[in-house]
Amino acid sequence: MTDPDWPGRTWVAIDRSDGTLAGRYVAYPGRDQGVLELGYITLAEYQERGVAAECMTALIDHLFAEGAYRRLYVEIDAENRASVRLAERLGFTREGCLRQDETTHNGLCDLLVYGLLRGEWPGAAG
Repeated sequence: MTDPDWPGRTWVAIDRSDGTLAGRYVAYPGRDQGVLELGYITLAEYQERGVAAECMTALIDHLFAEGAYRRLYVEIDAENRASVRLAERLGFTREGCLRQDETTHNGLCDLLVYGLLRGEWPGAAG
């Protein structure tokens, strides 16, 4: 079901072998025009298999190819080491830490902010 009030876009990863859902990837308008917040979740059975890296690479390629975006960013629970590694592998730069910013299923957490500029992404037009 879609939510007509949600201004973001969603992509899903489907396992080609059996058609099951492997992950969800979203882009949500940021605070300024030309900026998007990205989010990603990969189901546990598909983690550590390169699914998130493959899907995020394709998503970033797609978004920068659209030409309307100058900056992408992610906010990551500071305890989520796998997501931090993924953001850094993709070339995102750590821009800051929002201390005790969000309550999750793990309780109160710090959020790390990672950003990626169009010019930092290989193949993106300046």
